[in-house]
Amino acid sequence: MAAIEPAATEDPAPKGVLPPGALELLPDLPTREGEAARNKGRELYRAAGRSGMHPMPRETDVELAGGRDGLVAIFARHYTRLFSDPRMAVLFDTEEDDANVSAQEHGRRLALFLLARWTGDDSYYRLGRGHPIGNLYRAHQRAKACPLRHGSLRGRGFTEDQRDSWLGHLYFSAEDCGAPEPFRNKLALHLASVIDFYAPWERAPPDQA
Repeated sequence: MAAIEPAATEDPAPKGVLPPGALELLPDLPTREGEAARNKGRELYRAAGRSGMHPMPRETDVELAGGRDGLVAIFARHYTRLFSDPRMAVLFDTEEDDANVSAQEHGRRLALFLLARWTGDDSYYRLGRGHPIGNLYRAHQRAKACPLRHGSLRGRGFTEDQRDSWLGHLYFSAEDCGAPEPFRNKLALHLASVIDFYAPWERAPPDQA
């Protein structure tokens, strides 16, 4: 089973997906895909919460999705979806050089970080980006403080809807890339079961993201 190859283009993240403060003037603009992702993610989060930490994927699981390249393709697709969802796009401050990279590059970084934790693969460390935990922490702090976020949320935690959307977009990205259902479920339920590391979650009014 071959995973869909990631796009060859290296276009950076879309600058000015929404201008600073735009969500203070405009209502939330959910896409059909965004709403489906949020609903799926909420289902996954609730399922994971009922049964404790789910096991992480192992090398044999990753092979089902096309190995390292297949996992990178899934997360590249994931970021493509996040960029196109207004609820999630406000977390990417593209004025920051480290954030203003393509969906392919964002996906490669996260996929290789997870692969290192799950299988011991050392590809992430060969990127020369330093320690992955520190990089992840700084990326999330930038996202929380992104000037595209509504002023009442800027500098605060991610919202429940953003949590659920992130999980749902991941599940559908694996589906888009042809990963089999057992892998999709294991991947999404494991991450749903550990995502509360980033709690507490904010509750945003419907017109905020």
